[in-house]
Amino acid sequence: MNLNFLKHPFIPEKRVKLILIDGRTPEHILYKLSSFGIDLILTDPCNFVYPSISYHPDIQLYSLGNGNLVTPPSMFENIKSKLSKYSFNIICGHSVLKSNYPEDIAYNVARIGDICFHKLNCTDPIIKKTLVVNGLTLVNVNQGYTKCSTAIISNSAIITSDKGIQKAALQNGIDSLLIAPGYIHLKDLNYGFIGGCIGLIAPDVLVITGSLQSHPDFKKVLEFLNKHKVEMISLTNSIPIDIGSLIPLLEVE
Repeated sequence: MNLNFLKHPFIPEKRVKLILIDGRTPEHILYKLSSFGIDLILTDPCNFVYPSISYHPDIQLYSLGNGNLVTPPSMFENIKSKLSKYSFNIICGHSVLKSNYPEDIAYNVARIGDICFHKLNCTDPIIKKTLVVNGLTLVNVNQGYTKCSTAIISNSAIITSDKGIQKAALQNGIDSLLIAPGYIHLKDLNYGFIGGCIGLIAPDVLVITGSLQSHPDFKKVLEFLNKHKVEMISLTNSIPIDIGSLIPLLEVE
């Protein structure tokens, strides 16, 4: 089987074959993902950030697309080792992660098409420079956990509970559904984020770590996904858990 790097991070053009995922993800979720023919790389903890997010892939790594991945210095050797059988270009970022916000968000950038959203004064400088050199548009938002807060549906659509991200998205031509915060589990915190429990495994297939049926905006979510011709598959019947995004890295040719 021939495999390709994703051109755009988070948005596959074909069926996903390799995903980076939180190393604490429950076994039954891992099993369900594996049943779709997906290989899984499980993260180890980044002990410089607080425990709730220490395993989160979107804290530990940012994909620039086309096999180029940026990681914090503390995770560079770890990520490089885990992905050694593949031909990724692992780049050591400049920003050192620390426990207190916003010193833990440098790699948590949300890219939708050619537009990147983040709290730009906190973005890792290597990521920022590369995005600019590649001609992408950088948009500043106040929410530093930008990728966590953004469920990327396509190159032109997102779901978020953050009003600032929604406003910025709409201003940049991205269709955005605003939903109520909460109804997503994140260990030791009040609640998690919609972007942290969702990931595309094909251009038109979105998986979620649980069921949104108890969410007050469930019908709106279904209508929005139907509008954009994306199917949602619940991996469990329980409340969704925030696992720091499912990051697709390889797709079938």
